[in-house]
Amino acid sequence: ASRQAVKARLRLILDKLVLAKEKNIPIGLTIDLEEFRLRDFTYELVKELLIEPQYQSLIHVGVVVQAYHRDSLNVLQDLAAWSQQRGQSILIRLVKGAYHHLEIEEAQLYGYESPVFTEKWMSDFHYERCLDFLMTQYPYLRTAVASHNLRTQAYAMVLSERKKIPIEAQMLFG
Repeated sequence: ASRQAVKARLRLILDKLVLAKEKNIPIGLTIDLEEFRLRDFTYELVKELLIEPQYQSLIHVGVVVQAYHRDSLNVLQDLAAWSQQRGQSILIRLVKGAYHHLEIEEAQLYGYESPVFTEKWMSDFHYERCLDFLMTQYPYLRTAVASHNLRTQAYAMVLSERKKIPIEAQMLFG
């Protein structure tokens, strides 16, 4: 029941994006992810909706991928395969992740292995691996580099320039 309720609410938003597109107004929507427990559910909903004929041409829609999750590269591979099947690109807002301690505590509480890297350098390294992968998936996956870390932004810019692939740089407070 909750799956259909969430889909109904998202359809209301997606319908507005369709209307905006018809009027040549480029409005974007990025679906954020707050809890690991709901991550796969959220991705599946987005994929189910965006494959529907009325939403299939929407290109200003994206999802957040949190690179501090150990399996985020697998998530990107899945999204790339789905996007190619869909025949339309999707924006990936790559973030390192902001709920490190909460993710660990929830894993302990619910009895599953922690989904996040335990050391920051591991998350940083994995973020760059994810960026490398994203650059191989253009145009099906478009990259938004969401980081306030200067080194991360510089790395992304160098990759972008070398491969001649556009990226979007996103930072809190620029």
